[in-house]
Parts: sequence; structure tokens; C-alpha cells
Amino acid sequence: MKYEAKAWKETEGACLRNFNEQAQIDSVNGALALRPQIEKIIDQIWEEGFDGIYFIGIGGTYASSMQVEVYMRGRSKLPVFVENAAEFLTTGNKKFTNKSVVIISSVSGNTKEMVELVDRVHEKGAKVFSFIDNPGTTLTQPDKQDYLIVYPMNEQLKFYMVANYLMYKNGEFDDYDRYNKEMEANLADVLAQVEKDSDEWAYGMQKIRWHFGKNIKIFLITLLDQEISMGQPIPMLCAIGRSRCGSVQNLLAVKNFSTECRRLSLKIHQLLCLWERMNNDH
Repeated sequence: MKYEAKAWKETEGACLRNFNEQAQIDSVNGALALRPQIEKIIDQIWEEGFDGIYFIGIGGTYASSMQVEVYMRGRSKLPVFVENAAEFLTTGNKKFTNKSVVIISSVSGNTKEMVELVDRVHEKGAKVFSFIDNPGTTLTQPDKQDYLIVYPMNEQLKFYMVANYLMYKNGEFDDYDRYNKEMEANLADVLAQVEKDSDEWAYGMQKIRWHFGKNIKIFLITLLDQEISMGQPIPMLCAIGRSRCGSVQNLLAVKNFSTECRRLSLKIHQLLCLWERMNNDH
């Protein structure tokens, strides 16, 4: 039997491949429901005392660690630091003591540098608070963590929930209860809707065949100029290229979950979707 190769052609109209709306909503709501567990662990850490909170990661988890450190740096007087796991293992940190607390996240639960890291931290007598995606992995074992939450995905969200409660405990987040009420009522649905709105917009825009190398600056100005001013809250953008929801999940970096903030994040997400489509030459 002879087979004839046929060129793939996208179905006309917006098409969110590999997007399960209900699964995404359930995933985000499940992460938000971790808040009581997170608060209980932070309460224990707070009661025991600490001289520094260290967000440490490798690769993508290091990017998430940098985001939360920047977020807290401008809002809190707490001693919060960020480290690359491989660098920490090589150079150490003279500020790090047996009263320090390390917060990590791992998808696989078996990353070599992270396993070595928690062993080094424990050698120094410090504690490890771990978010691990997969149960039964190396980093979930009793000797590899002191406080553990096992739940998949939503790494940035989990880190920000830690940061927000730490600041609340330190008297730096007066709107903590109202903020979380709004997050739990709106965030999951908003993220899913932004995903759909962005793909629909990107489908139409990619037909114009922008030449990104030549027009990216003009396009960015056109897209964002009327949305950004010096007085507006702007979501952190340092990892928007890491995942399709990276930019909108960083709404958590803004205390006021406002319509303006959502509009800006939507436009940033639209740009990412357009970039994907044009790079794939759809």
C-alpha cells in the first residue's frame, strides 16, 4: 500500500492545542487550596525563628526563586535571599547558618543538584521546606525535607503564597485576607480565559505576518504603550517566556487584583501566543 504525504494545515480559527480548560482550572484551584497547609508550616517556622529565608533552585526553579525574591525585596524587610543550587554547592554563602530556612521546588523530585543541596543544608543544621510535584521521589523522603507539600505544577503560585504569608506575619500585608479571597474566587477562571482570549487574538494577528526582527520594537510600543504608565502596578515579567501562563500567573505580584492589571497581563500573554504561532509558521 502506498502512502501519500500530506502537508499539515491548521484548522481555520483559534485552536488551543493541548489545552484542557477544566483541568487547568482544577489545578490552579487545587494549588490555592494549599494555603492552610502553607500557613501552618510558616507558623511553625516563625515560632522556631530564623535568620534568613533562602529560595534555592536550578534551571526553571531558579527562575521562579528569582521572581519571588525580587517580589519580596521591594515589599518586605525580612531577610530573603535567592541562590542557584549549583553555585551554592560550589561557593557556599557565609550568611547561611543553622538558623536559615531553605525553600525549594522540584518537578521530578530527583534532580541531582537539589538532592545534594538538601544534604548540604542538613549538614549545616538548617531546615528545608519543599514543594515536590511527584510523590515517592527522592526529595520527598523524610531525610530530605523538614516540611513537605506534594502537589503538581503551579510553582510560582506556591512560592508567592509563601511570600505573602511571611509578609503578613511580619505586619507588611494588611490586605492579606481580602487579597486571598479575590484570588480564590477569580484567579483560576481568569487564567483560563486569558489563555483562550490570547490564542484567538494571536490567530488573527499572525495572519498579518509581522517580521519580528524588524518590527518588534514598534509592535511592543503599539501593544503596551497605552496600558503602561509610571503609576500603574505592573506584573513581574522576568519569566514570561518560561510557560504560556507565566505572565498572567504573575498577577500574584500585585496586591490589587484589578481590571487594569488583568488587561496588561492579557496583552503580554497575547504577545507570547503570537510569537509561538509565527515561529511555527502557522
